[in-house]
Amino acid sequence: MKTVTEGKQTFSFPDDWYVVKYDDTNFYRKSVEKCADTKAVDILALSDTDMWMIEAKDFRSYRIDNKERIANHDLVDEFARKVRDTIAGLYGAHRSTTEQLSCFCNHLFPSVAKKINVILFLEEDRPSEKHKSFKRARSNMKKAVEKHLKFLNVRCNILNRQELTAHLNWSVL
Repeated sequence: MKTVTEGKQTFSFPDDWYVVKYDDTNFYRKSVEKCADTKAVDILALSDTDMWMIEAKDFRSYRIDNKERIANHDLVDEFARKVRDTIAGLYGAHRSTTEQLSCFCNHLFPSVAKKINVILFLEEDRPSEKHKSFKRARSNMKKAVEKHLKFLNVRCNILNRQELTAHLNWSVL
């Protein structure tokens, strides 16, 4: 398994996937980041069929600090900007023929459109997922993300460890 650590979380991917910590790549650090206020998702992962853009947030023990940020959709806005800026950065890498990111560029800018999944991986202290207010809040957050990113034609989701399933082929510890 290939692993990427982001904060206190370790993401594991199959060995045959190509995975980078995007905001740590040379291209991002030396080129994209120089554009004022540009942001980036944490992880890019590529399987044979799908590309994953993953932004990791661990709000456990910081629920109160982040409650307003989640409720007023500041987190959604931030995530949407990071996805948008990452795609713009990958376009720049495509135009610059950056080897480290070429497989992501080939997936993102093919002659035939391919699936792109964007994931806000959000761990937080919260009530049970069966609690109505949690389900409603999570649903509203997902709809807001989808609305922001509709123009990119990507599949959006908000997940945590409990919601990861085996068919995704990646995990988080």
